[in-house]
Amino acid sequence: MLTSYTKTERKLYKKFKANLLKWYGVAEKNGFQGLYWYDGAHEFCQQLCDQFNIPIYQACGIVAAYSRNCGWSQNQIYAVRYLSKDKTFKGLPNARVHSDAIMATKNYQECLSMFRNFQYSDKAGAMVEGPVSAQKLLCFFLNLMVPDFTVHVEIQRTIKKRETYFASTIDRHMGRVVWNDTSEGKFPTSKYSGRKYAIIAHAMADLAEELSILPQQLQAVIWVAFRDFKGLTKQYG
Repeated sequence: MLTSYTKTERKLYKKFKANLLKWYGVAEKNGFQGLYWYDGAHEFCQQLCDQFNIPIYQACGIVAAYSRNCGWSQNQIYAVRYLSKDKTFKGLPNARVHSDAIMATKNYQECLSMFRNFQYSDKAGAMVEGPVSAQKLLCFFLNLMVPDFTVHVEIQRTIKKRETYFASTIDRHMGRVVWNDTSEGKFPTSKYSGRKYAIIAHAMADLAEELSILPQQLQAVIWVAFRDFKGLTKQYG
């Protein structure tokens, strides 16, 4: 559990967990498609290692960096084009900056530290909650790296306060899931970023333990069920 839950946060935790369980029921009817999604994604990263002669942490890092606001097929294309040094490739400038930094790392710990540093302000040593994209990229990187085990993520909310939760990749679709929001239009990131991201991740981990699966497996089967429900297969398949 998170440290120092407020009464409101305890209610959110229960709400998020209940809605995850509801969509797990939808996933069950869907045949638990996506249960081994991260195993397949890890295999793709391993193929990048073989094709471009890079270590697995860099391959997973590049894929994570280029995962913003795109489906898996497009994500794969972006990663290959970047690693191929395609001079015509101009997609996602911020991802290119991060990818260049990833390629400069010398080991897994350096790469992991770089992903963690995406979340924090470097002004006068002040620590601030990063945008949801930073939290999501860090968790996606870890889930790609280690698809078969639970992995802890450490978040430093202030200079003196740290919190730990299990890595769960929570994008805007999973944000809608925990709020049980199936409406159209934009979904505010404030509903699944910062402190709420950690609460969602804890709810995910606790429910996954009760169901005897990994948090990333729970996230994957629910994500696929929600994708199919919303008719997003073509865009985010």
